[in-house]
Amino acid sequence: MRRCFGHILRRFRKEQDGATAVEFAILIPIMMVCFGAIVEGARIYWNYQGAVSGVRDAARYIARIEDPGRCAGRPTDVLLPEPSIIANAIAEERIQANMGTGQANIFPPGVSIVDGSVSTRLRCVSTPGHVVDVTPVAVVAVRVRVDLPFGAVFEFFGDRANTEMISTITDQARIYGL
Repeated sequence: MRRCFGHILRRFRKEQDGATAVEFAILIPIMMVCFGAIVEGARIYWNYQGAVSGVRDAARYIARIEDPGRCAGRPTDVLLPEPSIIANAIAEERIQANMGTGQANIFPPGVSIVDGSVSTRLRCVSTPGHVVDVTPVAVVAVRVRVDLPFGAVFEFFGDRANTEMISTITDQARIYGL
């Protein structure tokens, strides 16, 4: 009986049938995690680039609707109060539209605006050698929260600090006269 069992064990070690299936079964979880990380990272990068594009569009829009004469007689390199009452709401709406946070998304966005962080300002910039001494510039800034891929895994193991990242996106556009 003992001899028979040893013979079967030796034969089992030398057999190569099914080795590929075993190797595949070992590697498939690793491959799926890598694929998931790539997809999740790409989705978050897409949303972040949408936020950057939204801030740029908002700065351009505010620059088009703002009065170019507000910097006349003001000191240079000074931030003035908000350009208009509705400028923050317009900027936030444009940023949200470019981020794709509407009803059409299948997956929840990985990037979101921190509440109350959209800021529109008017900056008076000195332009030596030009006809106008002080040029107004619209500045739009927003703080966004980036939910890191697999943040739930980090949180499960007790590391809440690595589940999100806060980033500030700023853009500016020169206001041209009429």
